[in-house]
Amino acid sequence: MLRFEKNQSLDFLDLLERYQDVTITVGGIALIIVLITIFIGLRRKMKKQEKILQNARIQEEKYRILAEISNDILFEYDIFSDTMNFSDKFLENFGRKGNMERFAELKEEAQFIHKDDAVAFENFCKLLGGEKQKLEVEFRMKRLSGDYVWCYVCGQTIYNATNEPLKIVGKLSNIDMQKREVEKLQFKAEMDAMTRIYNKVATRERINACIQNSRKQDKHALLIVDMDNFKKINDTFGHLKGDEVLKEGVEHLKNMFRGDDIIGRIGGDEFVVFMSNVTSREDIVNKAKSIGKAFLKTHSQDGVDVTVSASIGISIYPMDGGDYEELLDKSDKALYEVKKNGKNGFCFYHEGKEE
Repeated sequence: MLRFEKNQSLDFLDLLERYQDVTITVGGIALIIVLITIFIGLRRKMKKQEKILQNARIQEEKYRILAEISNDILFEYDIFSDTMNFSDKFLENFGRKGNMERFAELKEEAQFIHKDDAVAFENFCKLLGGEKQKLEVEFRMKRLSGDYVWCYVCGQTIYNATNEPLKIVGKLSNIDMQKREVEKLQFKAEMDAMTRIYNKVATRERINACIQNSRKQDKHALLIVDMDNFKKINDTFGHLKGDEVLKEGVEHLKNMFRGDDIIGRIGGDEFVVFMSNVTSREDIVNKAKSIGKAFLKTHSQDGVDVTVSASIGISIYPMDGGDYEELLDKSDKALYEVKKNGKNGFCFYHEGKEE
């Protein structure tokens, strides 16, 4: 009986020992499986990260190659740090470093922008905050040589997952050659072929544009200048002499007026002068007298004399009209009064008398 219980006890201990061995074996296998699973997961994750890094390197290399083979200057602007980074070609083209901090504050780069384009550049910098998805602007920038070239800048805003602007990437292109060609074509389209001042159409467009941009308190004067006896010059001395007399009169006008005044030829011997932002009647009178004095000249050939002079009709904006057509009509009426009373003088429309 006692031996039986002993054998039973031994069998139980043996079974327990065997169970522990099996448990350890199963646990080991499970651990190995877990470790293998973790390893495989880490390996996949590492491969994924490696692929991301590889793609990033490829993208960076593509960016570098594009920057090298392109004539454009690529840029990246960080909105948060207000830092502008241009590609290496910026240094080659403009002789200045391409990395600029506090760019939108206009502390550094603004001094290299043409004074006439300062507002356009300032507006561009204001838009760097990411308010617009796409940015475009044209301005002239100074090169290391000291000359200015026309540049076209376009950029695209990059946003994060919550639609907050992070960066702006884009390019700066040298469009100076194209711009000069356009200016040449525009010059040909706007200029009178012989006298090299604005033609009839361009004169009207320029003056109307000036009027549209006028402030409430601005005053302008429109003068019609008619060359007296010009037909007699052509009939007596020929058209070559007539062309010479016209060009001489135009040169007088160019020398008398400011760069922002508008001078145009609207007829064979008829010119328009638009004096912008006049401050007094006296200024207009003095200019009219100067024109009369400069135009008054006797031309002689083979014992024949022909005297040329100027008749001038004057209207005032906004008193006499609100656009070019109205002012021209009033000046023409004033000019008629001068012609009716013997030519060689000037007359204000609103006064209706010759002086």
